[in-house]
Amino acid sequence: MARMLIALGLLCVIGGLDALVLTQDVQRATSQLATTQESTSDSARLKKMRAEAVKVIAEGFKRNIEDGKAGKMAARRKKHISPKDVSKVLTRANSFLNEKRALVAAHEHKLALNTTNGKKGEKCGAACIIGDILDGFFILAKMGHMGICPPVTMLLWWVIGITTLMTDMKLGFDEAIFVLGQQVTTVGYGSHCPETAGMKMFHALHSVFAVLLVSTPTYQLANMLLKPMMDLLIGKSSTDATSWWVGKYLPLALTVVASTFGYAEDFHAADGSTYPEYADALLDALYMTLITLTTIGYGDMNPSTTAGMITGTPWMVWGTNIFLQSFVGKEDLAELADGKDVADCSALWGPSDSGMEFFNTKTRIHNDIDADLDNAQGAQNGADEKER
Repeated sequence: MARMLIALGLLCVIGGLDALVLTQDVQRATSQLATTQESTSDSARLKKMRAEAVKVIAEGFKRNIEDGKAGKMAARRKKHISPKDVSKVLTRANSFLNEKRALVAAHEHKLALNTTNGKKGEKCGAACIIGDILDGFFILAKMGHMGICPPVTMLLWWVIGITTLMTDMKLGFDEAIFVLGQQVTTVGYGSHCPETAGMKMFHALHSVFAVLLVSTPTYQLANMLLKPMMDLLIGKSSTDATSWWVGKYLPLALTVVASTFGYAEDFHAADGSTYPEYADALLDALYMTLITLTTIGYGDMNPSTTAGMITGTPWMVWGTNIFLQSFVGKEDLAELADGKDVADCSALWGPSDSGMEFFNTKTRIHNDIDADLDNAQGAQNGADEKER
């Protein structure tokens, strides 16, 4: 009878720990986890830990039964049911529950990454339709060589994007910023993909708008920070080839290092089960950094914390720009745009400089051709008169 009471007491303690360690949300996730197939390694590890905790109790009961048969139960009960045994059971039970909680959290994180926002009420509502119309209007304006004040263009693009993504795609502010950052830099992690046809059309048009009208002034703003740095590092070392090489690639090297450590912190904070230690995430962070700088963006890894997504947007602009500028020639680097033209709004709306230059060049070429033809005709006429 005493052994039964002890067993029930230990089971109650373990059940109480389970209730304390697992919150209600995690318990709900546990029921979802039970319906999905766990990986073989995780299941084996959990079963092993659970078996070890039960084994300690079973061994104590077995020894007590053997001692009872030998008439030594009273003399050795204290030895077998000691605080040390109870502590050992509770320690293993707590380890098992903590491991269980970490697996559930990792499963929830994977579900959050793999669950598309279309399942949370995504639709192409009023904001999406208005965004499509405005995006199409600006694209046609660009095709017609009409220029718009760059700050106005950039502001409208960001407002249209954030409003539509938060209202109709049901993204948070940090997620909307992160998605737009992928569009303007063409990195394209694929972290938040549209589900409905209307939202797919919006993403397509808004991406074209970004590449045609927003990317250039955005990178010109980045050059406002990059050009003084390049001038400082390369200008003083332009006479020495080795120093010039170091000065040219030093900003890129610092960017790669800082990005690696930053992404590692994001991975470690978001997924402690996969990256239990900060150092465990460094290799994946370096991989993601290089995939980002080259604008490949496979999408198997991307920032998932709020801080990571918000800071990742300007970081993508800076990183992709400095990667490009680090591999251009010396002459091109010397002519690096400083971004002063970004704020040039002398004409809020009108023919763009590129469009006017195109038409002026075309007219000048036609005039030159006409002049050459006239000269050739005049020379031919003069030669004919001499022959006569």
